[in-house]
Amino acid sequence: MDIQIPEIRLAHDGEINFLWDSNNCHVDLGFYGTGTYSYFGCNAQGVKVLDENIPANSSLAKPIMDLLTGEVKSRTEFILDTTGEAAEQVLLDRRLYLLDDEGFAAFEAALTAPIEPSEALRKTMNTPASWDEK
Repeated sequence: MDIQIPEIRLAHDGEINFLWDSNNCHVDLGFYGTGTYSYFGCNAQGVKVLDENIPANSSLAKPIMDLLTGEVKSRTEFILDTTGEAAEQVLLDRRLYLLDDEGFAAFEAALTAPIEPSEALRKTMNTPASWDEK
């Protein structure tokens, strides 16, 4: 069974969420800057699974993998596969932009404006990846 590409969202508090919605299941997988993650999932029959404060360097929770694939993958394989596919889809969907002069000026200003990250995002970005820790 193929895993659909998740929608990826960044919450105002710095949490990064991977969301899957289909007729078969709904899954929300959230990573925090604290080195932990949480999940909520529900299948078509209404069976719900959830947990929180799971160490990010642990394997992806089996109930989530079962909802999404029915086969076990490591957390790293799962995230690399799905985020790579999501990034590819975003690039393919957005390869042509048609803007008037005013729209292009606004687009260019948004690209060149300095970024002022929140404290939560700063913490997330400064937390070492679990696979880099020894």
